[in-house]
Amino acid sequence: MCLEGMLLAMGNPLLDISAVVGSELLEKYGMKPNDAILAEKKHMPLYSELTANYQVDYTAGGSSQNSVRVAQWILGQPNVCAYMGCVGKDEYSEILAKKARDDGVMVLYQYTTERPTGTCAVLVTANRTQRSLCANLAAAECFTIDHLQNPDVQKLLANADYYYSSSFFLTVSLETILEVAQIALKRDKLFIMNLSAPFLCSIFSSQQMEAFPYVDILFGNDEEAKTFAREQDLGTEDVKEIALKMTTLPKQNPSRPRIVVITQGHLPVILANGRFPFFPVLMGLKERLELTKLLWITRCLNKRLLFVVEGKTTEYPVDLVPADKVVDTNGAGDAFVGGFLGQLIKGESYDKCIKCALWTASQIIQRSGCTFEGKATFS
Repeated sequence: MCLEGMLLAMGNPLLDISAVVGSELLEKYGMKPNDAILAEKKHMPLYSELTANYQVDYTAGGSSQNSVRVAQWILGQPNVCAYMGCVGKDEYSEILAKKARDDGVMVLYQYTTERPTGTCAVLVTANRTQRSLCANLAAAECFTIDHLQNPDVQKLLANADYYYSSSFFLTVSLETILEVAQIALKRDKLFIMNLSAPFLCSIFSSQQMEAFPYVDILFGNDEEAKTFAREQDLGTEDVKEIALKMTTLPKQNPSRPRIVVITQGHLPVILANGRFPFFPVLMGLKERLELTKLLWITRCLNKRLLFVVEGKTTEYPVDLVPADKVVDTNGAGDAFVGGFLGQLIKGESYDKCIKCALWTASQIIQRSGCTFEGKATFS
């Protein structure tokens, strides 16, 4: 079965600079454990301090790029996943492209001469169980929507079945996210997003909510979900309730329910499957939209909505990796998404998608950075 170009992802390609450090370095730069921030002027010395004073590892990074690399590992077939983002015309971008291609990713970078390739400091603390990210986007911030006119990108936009973006990309090109999301809607294909970081759910909440109605599948962790709930006045701190309420927020494509997947560290993963109007299988998108309008009018008049499948949540326990085997939790969330996407592309059930996501994350945390080797053995 040919799966080439089935998924098109977008994001901020970065070279990860990872090191095990003490909590005092976090304090020095005003950073928190298990958080992700964008670099400010005060953070610029951090990168040279890391390379000068610590043993560092370099890996191809950026949240979305990590996820598609892992998805490719699960799929075991090259060029199923394509990735676009902006990089500089420099040595770092050559390294990034080579590493991504070596992992089977179809690389569709936009290049700029204005700024160098972006980097991300990955500070691993608390006996290697926590990681803090500080991203200097640099060239990644130079992405422009006209890259969508690239013939190779156009081909993928017209043929992909899945489109994925992290919320980090909201800080760079909301218009690109919305354009791709609208293409997914018109083609009745899946648009998938990740909450990505608590600060994105607050500082960039307005941009996030512009894209939210297009989201068919949403990923996030418990802290991101709680921040989102506070910003959107969902009225609860209970993660299961938040996930279910997320599925009920306005949605452009009524042909399928919204799926929300929330991780909670060592606690069970929550999958919320939203309620949706029941449609005949052969009914086209136009007819579904018309029926949805009719059902909505019925709800307004009669205070109830007929013919719906109620939303529900399912919990998936996490098999803990022994502490002495945990090397680096950096990339665990990205790997979780990658494992999920790999099975989703294969057409597997959400149950299997979650189980693969958990397995993949458990493998990644036993290595430094979001890295892997050999053939994926999940079955």
